[in-house]
Amino acid sequence: MGKIMKYAFIKNKSRYLIRVAILAILEAIFLIVSRLSWKYSIGMSIALMVAAIGTVFVVVIEGIGMYNRDLRDKSGYMIFMTPLPAWQIIVGKILVILIVGTALFSAYCFLGYADLHVL
Repeated sequence: MGKIMKYAFIKNKSRYLIRVAILAILEAIFLIVSRLSWKYSIGMSIALMVAAIGTVFVVVIEGIGMYNRDLRDKSGYMIFMTPLPAWQIIVGKILVILIVGTALFSAYCFLGYADLHVL
């Protein structure tokens, strides 16, 4: 199951890196804005909260899309031809979605907590 998880993660790592880049950009903008005006920092904190909640939904939807693409493309045929049971393949993909979603949401929460101490 570990190999399937590694394959699913490597296959979608560019999407995950885009999410991390968005997080870094939002955080940098928040830190810059919080130094300029208190009013604008409230709006940016709301944007960070919306991005955190949106990230969870986007990761789940992308996970469903990833599984859908695997079933439709030739890669899905090849994955299910491996000597692994189908349940291990499916559980591996679900675990990757859960791990990535939890990691990104935790990063947003940690930065939100750290931002409270900056203000």
